[in-house]
Amino acid sequence: MAGDESVAEELKKLMTPKPMSSTARFCARLCLVGLLVMSAAVAVHSDDWSYVSTDLLTTFAQSEDASVRAHAIAALGKQGGPTAESILQKALDDRVWAIRWKAAEGLGKMGRIDAIDPLLRRLKTEVELEKTQQAAQEAPRYHGYVPVPEFLQRQIAIAMREIIKRDERAGAKEVVERLVGVMLDPSEQGRTRSQVALILGELGDKRSVPVLIHALADEPSGALRAFSAKTLGKLGAEEAIPALTAALEDPYETRMKRIRIVHNAAVRALEKLTSPQSSTAPESGTTGDQVAQDGDS
Repeated sequence: MAGDESVAEELKKLMTPKPMSSTARFCARLCLVGLLVMSAAVAVHSDDWSYVSTDLLTTFAQSEDASVRAHAIAALGKQGGPTAESILQKALDDRVWAIRWKAAEGLGKMGRIDAIDPLLRRLKTEVELEKTQQAAQEAPRYHGYVPVPEFLQRQIAIAMREIIKRDERAGAKEVVERLVGVMLDPSEQGRTRSQVALILGELGDKRSVPVLIHALADEPSGALRAFSAKTLGKLGAEEAIPALTAALEDPYETRMKRIRIVHNAAVRALEKLTSPQSSTAPESGTTGDQVAQDGDS
């Protein structure tokens, strides 16, 4: 692939701002995308992303053209490796939201615990961004429906949960201390802590149980109370039964569909704690989508 790399470098030079025709830059952009697509096609056909040069993809990931960067980031996520991980972590701060999405998705697939901190940082940033855009009434929407920052929060949380599932080393268990710290910090947004509550469930570490019980009983955010109840059921926290029983009387309802998400989450959690065989039943009324649609923070 050395020849491809030299060609890519020359094409990249053509795309930099210079006194040349826009047609030349447009053609160079098309060639870059075509070169990347051909490399990816070979990788897909052979089911071997190591065939695609990391140096070539690194060059594409630095392109000024967003479509080229997006394809490169997606390919690096499938290829894996330390270099790819470093590039994807930087891409979490890309100005284009679709590239941030692909970077988070790729880091989730790699499954390396080192990516937890950058993903958590980006999750907090997306929550803050959502607040700012909502205030200005200018939040872009994914497929015209879900606000982009909210969509990215879900994708980042999914990536973090994937990492935790994949990394079974003792180091993964230490992530709970950082996440519990987020749950305990009242300055953190409720939506951030709601996503963290679900991630704690994937860790399976019962050190988080007291914090989740406190959140279920005292937090003002209905979404956070619902997610805390769901996680307590997932953790098998029998000591949470009194708090979950009290949560059955929680009157909170989502604004859009008038669903009592805290009550429903408590019902399902109590079923898991008292009837293990029911743990595989559908979790009606407590899905992340229903909570997210509410817009509760």
